[in-house]
Amino acid sequence: MRQWHPLFAYFLRQVLEGRYEVLTNLAVGDVPREADVVVLKRSALRGPQFRHLWKWLTHWNILEFKGPTVRPRESHLDLLLELGLGVARRLNEQRVRDKLRPLAPRQISWWYVVRELPRSMRTKWEQRVGRLSQLENGLWRGVVVGYPLYLLSSIETSLDDESLPLHLLGARRPQEEAALAQYVLRHADVFCHYAPWMFALHTRAWKKEQAVIGKVIDDNLEIDWTPVVEEFGLDLLIRQVGLARVVEEVGLARVVEEVGLARVIEEVGVDKLLDSLTPDQLARLKARL
Repeated sequence: MRQWHPLFAYFLRQVLEGRYEVLTNLAVGDVPREADVVVLKRSALRGPQFRHLWKWLTHWNILEFKGPTVRPRESHLDLLLELGLGVARRLNEQRVRDKLRPLAPRQISWWYVVRELPRSMRTKWEQRVGRLSQLENGLWRGVVVGYPLYLLSSIETSLDDESLPLHLLGARRPQEEAALAQYVLRHADVFCHYAPWMFALHTRAWKKEQAVIGKVIDDNLEIDWTPVVEEFGLDLLIRQVGLARVVEEVGLARVVEEVGLARVIEEVGVDKLLDSLTPDQLARLKARL
């Protein structure tokens, strides 16, 4: 079963870079649930301002992230409140040890991030924690013992650069995947970073919308495939863009190690293979012959 939490943390780092530090694997007293938790710590007071979703972040933010197949349950609220209080206490204890003033509850927010949050579930939770105010599409806010509580329905948020990772991890229905693919294809500022992930996570929709819009991954674009390779392996990437392109993007040594020299020679050709070698690699190859 795929672990979505590392991907969520990875994409948060891209979006929040320079403003917030993304912390994972914090001890929260319940080992099985550690994998769901991401803590965001404000690292800079100045820098690019967020316009939408992330403008609501506080000094410390405790996010419980649920993967795209998880449905919200009423019991999740109890676990979230327990988690939020526990982590907030630990963070303030550490601040005291560091000779810093403890943060007030209003400076530490709790976030519950799930693909969909039905009205019926929000109503049940509202009966327990009080009024939930809708701040924008897919985002509701309440207050519990002084702590801001945010409920985030990732697929209901407006699709923009800030919410793009949530849609990338949450889209499941054909219309959701199509809208996501169209957005990435039509926005040059996100295309290079997210195109490989669209290949990996939403292959069918990506290919279909590429054909409709007529945009392909140009050889001159600087696209980093490494994170996708590390997450999914080379085989998926080879199926999508071809072995020759993978050799160019990832490097010959790693491809040979993964798929074998014979397959590389068969698909790339001896001449192109030799052209891709550095002088040092070529010298070592000649020494072996």
